[in-house]
Amino acid sequence: VPATVTYEAIYDLFDAIYKANAPDSETDINLFVWAGGTKGENAVDGGDGEALETVVNEDAVAENAETEGYSTTNRQVAEVDEADVVKTDGKYIYVLNQRKNRVTVVSADPGAMQAVGTIDFSKDLQGTGKLSCSDMYVSGDRLVLIGMCYVSDNEGASTTVYTEFYDITNPSSPHLIDRLSQSGGYLSSRLYDGTVYVFSDQTFYGKPDRDDTSTYVPVIGNETGTCPVEAQDICVFSGEIDRRYLTVTSADLQSGERLDSKTVLGGGDTLYVNTESVYAAAAECTARYLENSGTDTDQTRLIRLEINRGTVTAKAEGAVAGRVLNQFSMDEYQGYFRIVTTVETVVKAAPSGGDFSASG
Repeated sequence: VPATVTYEAIYDLFDAIYKANAPDSETDINLFVWAGGTKGENAVDGGDGEALETVVNEDAVAENAETEGYSTTNRQVAEVDEADVVKTDGKYIYVLNQRKNRVTVVSADPGAMQAVGTIDFSKDLQGTGKLSCSDMYVSGDRLVLIGMCYVSDNEGASTTVYTEFYDITNPSSPHLIDRLSQSGGYLSSRLYDGTVYVFSDQTFYGKPDRDDTSTYVPVIGNETGTCPVEAQDICVFSGEIDRRYLTVTSADLQSGERLDSKTVLGGGDTLYVNTESVYAAAAECTARYLENSGTDTDQTRLIRLEINRGTVTAKAEGAVAGRVLNQFSMDEYQGYFRIVTTVETVVKAAPSGGDFSASG
């Protein structure tokens, strides 16, 4: 992870990639090697070997049903909550209708089940773009909704992720506490120790404008305004990278206040999260970059972020052969990170008339 990242360096990188892929360019390059700085003192080339005690608890749902009297969302890691479209606190059932972008609050009284309230996702944004609410959390007297707004106009198209925090002390009359935003498409989220972590994915395709950082840096915001992610919060890993970012925002569950935001240039599309770490896996099709005939294998780039009471810190990078299926292909156990991948060997044939061979 470079010790110093500047907007100027990011712009130069994106501009070089854009020019290399322009219609009149003789090259077709999607990946460039970062040359904007040296690694910081805290950078790690591989796992740090620290033992993490969190393990997958397959009986988490059953245990909660026995102790609390109701079930919870199925979780990969027992202590880390995952979003769902139906949640309950034992007294009320919260049902998210993704088509209507609306949550209906239903009394869980067996003798008198009835709707007692509703919440409309980003109601004040209706008409500004296409809204889609996909996930929800309920914890104590707080409810969190996560969704996106897609806007398309003459200037182009954009997608923004919105995270809304509601006070449900009175479930029949919930009210909005705060709303955070981050550019890109919604990827995933987690809730742990009173902190909500929201992950988004954004790829830049157009020509960057040196004077407009939003054309090459993700944007974050709240009810008072938006701003680009600070240069010091941009992580760039060594080796080949593209114009794709993985952005994570952490926020306090009670107040909705943003605690931290980090963005990783190089991206990641599959996440494993425990109480101390986030592992982001990004598939890379290396075979398509072969210049000559030969054999190559897809690989998965891994990024490790440390999470601690809302603070997010980039810690390590690595790669393994093959591709992961989903988040359940990864976990940590007794100090070891474990990952399962599928490896497919791709053969690129020689030019017409030449010799070629296949293997694997």
